[in-house]
Amino acid sequence: MLTKTEFDILYLLMNNAGKVYSRRDISKYVWGKEEISFPRTIDVHICNIRKKIGKVGNQHVIVVHKKVGYKYNETAFFNSNVFSSSVKEQTDALQQK
Repeated sequence: MLTKTEFDILYLLMNNAGKVYSRRDISKYVWGKEEISFPRTIDVHICNIRKKIGKVGNQHVIVVHKKVGYKYNETAFFNSNVFSSSVKEQTDALQQK
């Protein structure tokens, strides 16, 4: 289960898929300030999110852009069997109603 901070970070990245966010951007969104006491805090939260979510196929859902930031890898999810089967299940459920 994600913590509130992890959820907030994932929410930011997912709602702006494809956009790369710096640590400063993420910090401003999550805590309302651009500078945090421990700059690696964001890295730790991203690492925890990646561990909890895992990979889709052989791709991480959150991609690291060295010295730039992080972004949500929507192609990993949409190209996966997880998405395909989930959509199929939802479609089948709607058709049964």
